[in-house]
Amino acid sequence: MYPLFPRHTKICQVLCSVAVVLLSSCSNLPFVKQNKAPTRIFLTDFSTAWTAALEAVSNGKDVIKIQNRDTGLIETSWIDNSESRQFLDVFSDEDFFLRSRYKLQVQVREGKKNDQQAVLVRVLKHGQRESTFLGGWQDIQSDLLEESVYLYRIGRLIAIQQYSEDQDIKERQNLDEGDTLF
Repeated sequence: MYPLFPRHTKICQVLCSVAVVLLSSCSNLPFVKQNKAPTRIFLTDFSTAWTAALEAVSNGKDVIKIQNRDTGLIETSWIDNSESRQFLDVFSDEDFFLRSRYKLQVQVREGKKNDQQAVLVRVLKHGQRESTFLGGWQDIQSDLLEESVYLYRIGRLIAIQQYSEDQDIKERQNLDEGDTLF
């Protein structure tokens, strides 16, 4: 059988092919920002991880604004890092800025991994810069370096706490065995 309009069928096929190619190559889907906050799972109990996170975030300073153990949330107030950033940014291609600041949010969640007690720790850093006096603060994207450093500190503090607990247990066992010098 012959199509009724062979010429129009060819034109329709060509137009459909062109439309498919154009629609697939020029799609302008909105960009969805994904939360790629550094996260790490530690095989420990919640109490040990919470203490380590508090110690790592405070770093001996009074910067913690919110610490809610029930929700597992630690949040700092705004921390000025203008001087250190200006020194480092001299070597980069970024624009000049007057001030910069950041605040941290640490989330500690309890769970299990491979039938062992585990804790998930996520560190979020919200940074802002002020380029002009009248411009106000603009949000900046983090390079994820400081978040990774905080996770490393928390991990080291957990390891130190676990090691000292293991040493205490061994000392108690040695005392309970009844070893005497006499």
